[in-house]
Amino acid sequence: MRGKVAGLVRKKSAYFYVRRIPEEVRSLLGGKQQVTRSLNTTDFRVASDRARRKAAETDKVFADARLGKAPSAAASRRVTREQLFDAARLHL
Repeated sequence: MRGKVAGLVRKKSAYFYVRRIPEEVRSLLGGKQQVTRSLNTTDFRVASDRARRKAAETDKVFADARLGKAPSAAASRRVTREQLFDAARLHL
């Protein structure tokens, strides 16, 4: 049985992480109302794991914004270990 994972949304055949941006930090994060990120998978188990990781990353971004720290563009472009493994699996 599939459990519910906060922020995990399926659109067509792919999974996405979706989260509303709190009003108090919205202006620091470009004025957007929500964050939507592709999880680059069609597998529920993989998507669940990635959504939980995205939730933790998003919590940190929101906490930093509440402390007045602006999000770094470079930090959001870093390649994660998981992304490296996924790329390696595709090419090996």
